[in-house]
Amino acid sequence: MKLAILLATYNSARYLAELLDSLENQTYRDFTLYIRDDGSTDSTMQIVAQYQTLHNNIVVMRDPTTARRAMGSFLWMAEHVEADYYMFCDHDDVWLPRKVELSLSKIRDIEHPNRPALVCTDLMVVDSNLNPIAQSLWGYMKLRPELLTDIKYAVSCNLFTGCTMIINRAARDISLPASPQAVMHDSWIGLRVLAAKGDIGWISEPQILYRQHSDNLFGAHRVSCSRGYYLHKLRTAKSVVATYRQNFRTAKDAVGGQLSPLSFLFYRILYLIKR
Repeated sequence: MKLAILLATYNSARYLAELLDSLENQTYRDFTLYIRDDGSTDSTMQIVAQYQTLHNNIVVMRDPTTARRAMGSFLWMAEHVEADYYMFCDHDDVWLPRKVELSLSKIRDIEHPNRPALVCTDLMVVDSNLNPIAQSLWGYMKLRPELLTDIKYAVSCNLFTGCTMIINRAARDISLPASPQAVMHDSWIGLRVLAAKGDIGWISEPQILYRQHSDNLFGAHRVSCSRGYYLHKLRTAKSVVATYRQNFRTAKDAVGGQLSPLSFLFYRILYLIKR
């Protein structure tokens, strides 16, 4: 059994050592860490080289193409690494010690032969110095896994944060190549597994310190029922509509075109009510 952890880096020097230490401190250590750098101009690769001298399970992948960004990096690595299971790793987080052990145990419990499988976990939201902001990302953003692992709701709201996911080989295979409409690898893979009626599981106990800082490409935002929250949504309505349109195009490709705008909107509104 081969487990691959895929790490995409870009100017990651500030937080990278803390992440790498947290990977090497996992209770389950039988994995290979694959790293693809997207053209860093800081000391990222010097730090990686230092850790390679200390640990024999780190592989740097050489890619002649630059500027793939996060989604492109992760999908390129998934395509070029042969493994039984894959995990995705952001360069600025900290993994709690049992993340790999618990994720691997869960996916092996739920998966069926030759069927795509995916497991995700909750996260603890922290600031740049790892001080807690919220004990649960799912609570902070009002994400309900029992709803969002149903494809009717999942097409409009993503539960699957990439850095929490573990997938099996079958899930990788049905996710490649990604649609040009896909915004991030995590939501795309999640929708592809759901569309294929794959096995989905989740771990409610947070397994990552999810660091929030000024350089986050995507991050956590608090969802509330306050008047101020909805006033903000109204003020940014143009951006919200553009996001929904992009999500619809991605979801339609993921489910093979069997999705209408009316269905997408209906279940988005229903989820907003139920959450």
